[in-house]
Amino acid sequence: MANKKKTKKNKQRVKTYKINRSSILKEILNREKFKEEFGDKKVDFSAWDTYQANDVLADIKFIQREYLYGLDNKRDFYFNMEKYGLTEHIPKTYPYLDRVTGDILDRDKIYFLKNIFGSGGKDVFPVKTLEQINSIVGSQDRDKFLLQEEVPNMYLHNGSKTTMRNYALVCDKGIYFYREGYAYIYTAKHNKNTIDNEVHNTCSVGQYDGKNCRYEKLTKQPYYKKIIKKLCDITGKLLHSYFKGISLKNRYIILGLDFIIDKDYNPYMIEVNAFPNLSKVGEVSAKIKMLNDFVNLYVLPKVKGKRPKRGGWIKI
Repeated sequence: MANKKKTKKNKQRVKTYKINRSSILKEILNREKFKEEFGDKKVDFSAWDTYQANDVLADIKFIQREYLYGLDNKRDFYFNMEKYGLTEHIPKTYPYLDRVTGDILDRDKIYFLKNIFGSGGKDVFPVKTLEQINSIVGSQDRDKFLLQEEVPNMYLHNGSKTTMRNYALVCDKGIYFYREGYAYIYTAKHNKNTIDNEVHNTCSVGQYDGKNCRYEKLTKQPYYKKIIKKLCDITGKLLHSYFKGISLKNRYIILGLDFIIDKDYNPYMIEVNAFPNLSKVGEVSAKIKMLNDFVNLYVLPKVKGKRPKRGGWIKI
């Protein structure tokens, strides 16, 4: 009788969490009767980024950062795509800036100078010449940069550039791709004769201010049905290869995937963000739906023993 009472008591215990990554996820867990832990006690679930914080004790937590650098670091991401035979699905990349010479560059093309540690579209500069590259890099360590060509025959939305954000879930239950994402549609018309940030990279000039781009759900785009399977295939090939052999027991991560397409609806993966922005900026409704489905697919089954519901998650 005593053991039965103890089991019943354990089942009724309020489940706890610690989160420093997403206010949206906090609200969802609060609605599910979880309690936020502010002390040092071990929690049932965490979404705790250790970038500028100490780790926390948790039964379920993020995949360790050291296993994510090979995706988050732009040069390592390129070499992994090369290793897995997937370079046809990314823009042409020059991984080392010191190997870029003036005769390589075509003045009729746009190139993107990128800090390999940058994220969220920051530290990305459109350029056309070696002189422009040298001016931007200045006295900085050149090894911190790489160069990418603009996607050839890029798809334009009424004459403007558009990119997209999607999400993938890697966990001990498998790898999933979320069917809803959102498109960034630039305000300025595309023009290869300028290196204006407003034309080529709105993220560096106010990504969320609504002046330089707008957001639309990906499922509402006319090309969605033509690309969704391709997005899943590219993502699956990369992530299954990359995480093979890495222990994921009680570990997970939600990755932000940035894509761009050409006029033939071929997707190119621009980069992977290991810790994407999951706050209430940008296309908030898409984030809310994705995180709610994540809780129903992964968190509640793992923590409360509920039956998993995939919602918009596609197993790949």
